[in-house]
Amino acid sequence: MTDASGYYNWTLGFGFANKTGLHRYNLSVNLSQGSYSVYISHIIEVYFNETLNFAFTGYMNSTDFNTLGIIQADSGNTLLIDGEFLLKGSGFQSATVTLTDGLNGTSWLLSTDVSGYVNFTVFFGSNIQTGLRVYNLSVKYVGSAFTIQMQRDLSVNFDPANFFSLTPWDNVTGETVDSGDQMHVTLKVLRGASDFDSGIATLTDTLNGSSSWLDNTIINGNLSFLVTFGSGLRVGTHSYLLNYTYTDPYGYYYEYTYTISNVNFDPSAFYVFNQFNNNTPIVSGGQTVHFDTVFQHNGMAPENPAVVKLIDFANRSMDQNQGVDGSGNSQFDLYFGKGIVTGDHSITLLVNYTDQYGYEIYFEYTNIIIHFQPTEGYRFRPWMNITDNSWVGLDEPFHISGIFDYNGTGSFVPVSGANITLTDLTEGSTLNSIITTGTGQGNFTVEFAASGYILGWHDFKINVSYTDGAGYLVYFTHTYHIYFSPKGYTFDPWDSTGGATVGTDDIIDISATFAHYGSPISGETVRLIDQTDPSIDVTDITDGSGYANFTIGFAPGNITGWHNFSLSITYVDAYGYTIVNQTNVLIFFDYNKNYQLLYIDNIVGSVGSDDTVDINVRFLSKTNPVAGVVIILKDPGSATLATGITDVSGWANFTLSFGPGNYTGLQTYTINASYDGITFVVNKQDTFDVNFDYTQNYHLDITDDDTGLQYGAGDSLQLNSQFLSLTNPVSGASITITDSVEGLLHSGTTDGNGWVNYTVNFGPGWNPGAHVITVAVSFDGITYTYSDSFNYNIDFNETKNYIYSPYDTIGGMTQTFGDSVEISCAFTLKGAGIGGAAVTLTDLSNGTTWSSSTNGNGYANFTISFNANVYPGGHHYQLALTYDGTSYIITKQSDHWIFYKNPLNISAAISDYSSNMTLDQVVPFTFHVTGNLVDSSNIAHGHLDALLSVYIYEGITDVSDLFTYSIVINYYHDNSDGAYDISLSITNAPYRGQFTVIVGFNGSLDVDLGSVGYTPDALPVNSTSDNVYAYFWVYQNTTIEWDYTIDNSELPYPLNQQSGLIIDGSDVTIFGNLSDSDGIRLANQNLTIILYDKSGNELDQFNVTTDAQGHFELLIEDCPYDLDEILIIFDGNTVIFLNDISEGGSIS
Repeated sequence: MTDASGYYNWTLGFGFANKTGLHRYNLSVNLSQGSYSVYISHIIEVYFNETLNFAFTGYMNSTDFNTLGIIQADSGNTLLIDGEFLLKGSGFQSATVTLTDGLNGTSWLLSTDVSGYVNFTVFFGSNIQTGLRVYNLSVKYVGSAFTIQMQRDLSVNFDPANFFSLTPWDNVTGETVDSGDQMHVTLKVLRGASDFDSGIATLTDTLNGSSSWLDNTIINGNLSFLVTFGSGLRVGTHSYLLNYTYTDPYGYYYEYTYTISNVNFDPSAFYVFNQFNNNTPIVSGGQTVHFDTVFQHNGMAPENPAVVKLIDFANRSMDQNQGVDGSGNSQFDLYFGKGIVTGDHSITLLVNYTDQYGYEIYFEYTNIIIHFQPTEGYRFRPWMNITDNSWVGLDEPFHISGIFDYNGTGSFVPVSGANITLTDLTEGSTLNSIITTGTGQGNFTVEFAASGYILGWHDFKINVSYTDGAGYLVYFTHTYHIYFSPKGYTFDPWDSTGGATVGTDDIIDISATFAHYGSPISGETVRLIDQTDPSIDVTDITDGSGYANFTIGFAPGNITGWHNFSLSITYVDAYGYTIVNQTNVLIFFDYNKNYQLLYIDNIVGSVGSDDTVDINVRFLSKTNPVAGVVIILKDPGSATLATGITDVSGWANFTLSFGPGNYTGLQTYTINASYDGITFVVNKQDTFDVNFDYTQNYHLDITDDDTGLQYGAGDSLQLNSQFLSLTNPVSGASITITDSVEGLLHSGTTDGNGWVNYTVNFGPGWNPGAHVITVAVSFDGITYTYSDSFNYNIDFNETKNYIYSPYDTIGGMTQTFGDSVEISCAFTLKGAGIGGAAVTLTDLSNGTTWSSSTNGNGYANFTISFNANVYPGGHHYQLALTYDGTSYIITKQSDHWIFYKNPLNISAAISDYSSNMTLDQVVPFTFHVTGNLVDSSNIAHGHLDALLSVYIYEGITDVSDLFTYSIVINYYHDNSDGAYDISLSITNAPYRGQFTVIVGFNGSLDVDLGSVGYTPDALPVNSTSDNVYAYFWVYQNTTIEWDYTIDNSELPYPLNQQSGLIIDGSDVTIFGNLSDSDGIRLANQNLTIILYDKSGNELDQFNVTTDAQGHFELLIEDCPYDLDEILIIFDGNTVIFLNDISEGGSIS
């Protein structure tokens, strides 16, 4: 039972017996009282998660796993791994904790103690697999209704090798060393951060192989090797491998190898051999050429005796050998005398030396050219009338000649008696030899005019030899190169491919045309051989056009690739020369080329479940159908979908059905064609793409009676859902209807027709505001799942269908003594009355409140009687309804106005009255009224403001809206005499003029709007309809600048200036300018000018109007009186008053 405050408390506890998941508690109250009962319920949802308050933490050496990275472990290390299992911060006992080595599967099992702890010790000793492992620390507790499982992971890399640090060093890496040099090699060994003095190190020379050094003495982590580059080493780059091995007490073996040096062992790099001569590249008879050489080792003479050789390859009799002196120097002298061959002498200087370690040092200078010309001044000028390297044929003579002369006296003179010889080196015969005469010239004509000559290149050597007077031989030679072959023969090939690849069933033509100087040669045999496939060897005879043609067909048996067709012809001409012409034609054959795999399909866009796709495949050779070809269709996973064989038209047709088992998305399917041609196999492949969307044909159709309007309590929404594939119903699909605020409304599965029907009933207790009702479908297709949903955006207003209907019998607003009215309301929900709603009626004029509640028909009523107990004046009644719907509260209200009118007695008096104001007046115009307001029973009236009206008139026109004013009303209705005071303050007027302000009572304005303006009656005591009024003027501050002129030239006597008078008979002009207080000229304004005599009597007055520039002017001709004073009036204000007219000027 609820207590006196309406409260009732429950405490819900969750323990091991509770089931995991969502628990829904229905909290309801059932109240029966009188003729009605109230039932209210509220759903409380609690999700129980059995693991929520459990915590499981793994520690390694007292450090949380979560703060550790990968732990590096060495052999002999020990890891302390602890687990802590807590329930709401306290240890949980008897849970099973397992520690598993994820690399080798080893497991340890313990139970938590009373503090929730377990402790594991992992020792890395012998026979443990090295590498990165994850230790999985897991806890499991099986309760009566649930099982708790948690785990933590620790990554440990057990690799003892990671704890070794080795640093090699040597003193000669990358350098070149000499024989006798030494290399120092050291190795620093650390394990962890400490020196390590165990292990064996070996240093091996990879170039010599057999050279190795072993050192197992390590002191303070250091070991060293000394290598001497002595005898027996190979010259070249030596790469040294430093190898270190160690086996620890747990049996783990470590080996490290470093390439620590790349040393270039080259003793010759430390020797130099230089030569110097006296720079005589051309010498004549009797001259000597001197050579100096230097051979040194590291800047000094070599340690062993050394010999330098000079070789003259033109005259080996000139060769010399010289030893080196203590500085490594040698000298040579070559004397060019009689018997020395003239021309170029190629000199070589060389040294071949063996050092103290047995290494050979070899240097040479070659091609030191010395040209020996016994007697200077001779020259030989060969000449040929065709270009060197020309091609000549039969009966094409050409000329070779030479001129031999001598310049002994400053000009060249032909030399006679010299022997000029022309030799055909190719034929091996001297063609002619001529002794020069006084021209010094020898001329030769060469012609291939008969048979028997060697075809091809001929070298023709022309030389001159002459012995001068001193007995020295003068000799010159030159060689020309001529190609000899009968000319004019052409052998032109052609083929029909144009360079294109040929394929199976292609037929091509290969031909050649043989001619001599354009004239066809017929009757000659042309041979065609396929060098790639020698089985093609055919001949043809040239026709009258010199043309021979071959037609070649290609079949699958031909060799695939390039075919080199050789065309050749052998022809013997009239001189007996055999003319051989050969050319080649390259043809590329691909037996696959003309086979075509074609297909057509009916795919348009994507396909879905229950769709079919037609694939029609055709196989052709060129344009000819090929039957018997095996066609295989494969899916994206290379699984065979269908197999067929082409018919006589080359077609194989397939229909593929798509369903739940097919690959989804855009996938590529393969068409494989295989044609067995017995001696060959043709394989073709093509692909086609299918975008399979298994959801494409599934659709959820929903029919509803949604109006799109706001829903309220008592409304409903009918949702009929049908799940289809194409047009076929799908049964067994899960349909859920959920509300974004209220949660799950309904769940069900589609029937045999694919339907699930549900009515959403909006009842009291729904949360108001925006709701999204989602109809969702989920279909498990075994190999796939499909889901879809549709949303309804609903605005739920729980108060929408509650209707509040106020009513009164007031009729006219004014009520009098003895009247009564009823004020009531009806409260319904979709036409049914709602009882128990609290209803109040409040007179806001005096704060009186009456309370009631709606009856079973939803009706509540109040009756108001007007008598002496009711204050006269305006009454504002507010009817208010409050309905507590448990989860919501509805409030409604309505206003009702009544003016309770009793005869009034009013008194009024005016004070603080100011009758004038200006347009730019600082001090506001004020109007103060005080008095008393009571009714006929002398009761203070309720509301003065309901009886007050304020007006400002100009004549008979209401100009109130043009003024800026404020009203302050103080009504002391708490006083029995009904005292009041009213303050009216006008702060701004629109323009100048005379105005009337009227304060009227009883909501009426008693005004006599006669032609003369407002004429109010006097304000009598006990008046109920009269008014308080006052007149006031609005002026404008102005300035007039003025002056006058007098013309008395026609007077019979002069003006007496001392009198200050304008004498009768003068012409007087009064003029000036009218401006406002800001200096702005005022146009079209009326001024009145009044003239006075010396005694102050008015003489005359005139009206003038300012022009557009604010200027005015008055001319009085033949002034009929003596003028002493002037009065200028602007809009009722006396602006200028002049006592002494002679003073003039600008007066404000």
